[in-house]
Amino acid sequence: MHPALAVPEIIQTILEYLLPKPKHYRKAYKEYYLLATASRSSVLNVALTCRSFSEPALDILWWAMDDLTPLFNFLPGFQNDQEIDFPISTHALEVLEKFASRIRFYCIMDTAEDPVNITSYVQVLQTLGRFHLLPRLQFLYAERNEPQLLFFGSPTLRTFRAKRILPKSNADHIQAFLDLLPLTSPKILALYIRFPLRERSLHAVRRFPKLQFLVLDSENVDTRLSLGADFLTNLSCRQTLDKWFLRGSISVAPRPTSDFAKVDFDSLTYLAFTSKKPSTSIAEYIPLLRAAKFPSLERMEVSLAVDNAVGQSRSATKLWRDFFKHLRSATSSLLAIEVMIKGPVASQVSLDDIPDLHTFNRLRSFETNIVHSLSASNLSTMFAHWPDLTVLHISGVEEVTVDFSSLVDIACQAPKLEVLALQINCEIFPSVDDVPILQHDLETLKLSPLHLENHITLARCIDRIFPELAVLEIFDSEQSLRSGVGKEIQEIYEGLQSAKKVQKEREQVAILGRVLSFGALARCNLSTIPETDKVISIRLY
Repeated sequence: MHPALAVPEIIQTILEYLLPKPKHYRKAYKEYYLLATASRSSVLNVALTCRSFSEPALDILWWAMDDLTPLFNFLPGFQNDQEIDFPISTHALEVLEKFASRIRFYCIMDTAEDPVNITSYVQVLQTLGRFHLLPRLQFLYAERNEPQLLFFGSPTLRTFRAKRILPKSNADHIQAFLDLLPLTSPKILALYIRFPLRERSLHAVRRFPKLQFLVLDSENVDTRLSLGADFLTNLSCRQTLDKWFLRGSISVAPRPTSDFAKVDFDSLTYLAFTSKKPSTSIAEYIPLLRAAKFPSLERMEVSLAVDNAVGQSRSATKLWRDFFKHLRSATSSLLAIEVMIKGPVASQVSLDDIPDLHTFNRLRSFETNIVHSLSASNLSTMFAHWPDLTVLHISGVEEVTVDFSSLVDIACQAPKLEVLALQINCEIFPSVDDVPILQHDLETLKLSPLHLENHITLARCIDRIFPELAVLEIFDSEQSLRSGVGKEIQEIYEGLQSAKKVQKEREQVAILGRVLSFGALARCNLSTIPETDKVISIRLY
């Protein structure tokens, strides 16, 4: 063995890329850990390469588990679904303890019941003299309501995700574990709970002092879980909360009195409302904006479900006006707003009816489908109030008066824009020569052209104002485009880009050729200059 392999830091550097990078937030799905980049066979081959690799390779193999049968197999004579009917030797217990310490991620899968008998857990823990099986566990995912959950409350636990997969199953064991979790794992950072939540669930949530990430996803069918003033006050005292998601059957109770002091969520940067019931209104969440302040909030997301084509109505207009009014009173620091509705007709309001939206002058991203009508003046107002806007996505508009000339205005008014998604009316279309040649660094353009007749002209015009697109998508919001037209527009645009690139390369080759020719000519002329004591100055331009 090479002496360098005796240095633990070198071994760690070699194998570091095989280990998953810990994430305590929502992107850390089970597949991220269980389906690691390196296959188990590859890691086994690494372990067999030399003795120095064996221990780190075992750490990788046991880092994430979804079945603890291999762990219990270290007990000689162990049989699945049976009690341990023999004394556990000290040596077997030491081996089991060593490998249990390697497990950082464990998922109780929804596919099958735990093959290990619950009494086996109890017997091992009694022998170990503690209440948790995995002493270094950091991530626990529960997709099934199992009593074994109670054995995984490790002091090192940082993330707990629980969701009830089977609709008719209860969640009593998950709730019991949640009740104990603040005592067994007080350093929890991320909590994702999705099952029929109750007041008891909220009481447990309030007891985590270092919570940074919280998803409350209630699946109550008959009643809504109401977040009262006491819960908001207690949660706001946790100055660590960074991201908060409210999903499912949840509403916020109105302030108990008009003189109720607003609570401050000083560290919160991300707030999201997501409803699943079609009957949900944005009014369910307005009380939170009236009861709290979010001085550091950077992103606001709203996703509502509707079951009927409400269109533009006075009641909807008033609700959205109130929503943005109270959002503005709760925070002025927003960088991104996303408001989407899922249903037959999403558009409910005119931009002119929600003036408070334009007061978020730090906004960099705005995505919505609630807008009933969109005009060139609406776009100009947006860019005037949002000079740093980089993402604009407006879909589902019923009355579209934005035409191609508006795209030219956007290229001039929004120099920082990187992503643009719009519907445009192509009934009146300029000739290619009338479109100015501009230089804009827009990266992504998603267009829904209405009443399009000449798709070749559209591609050529886009190329004149947005020459650096990395992504061009043509989508049909009215199912009126001929099949394949969107792809043809993309191919024409790519062809124009390719032609310009080839022409640029030709010009560079021509310039290089002229420089080389001039250099050869200069050398030839210098050889004919007579010798002299005078200094000759030659400048090449």
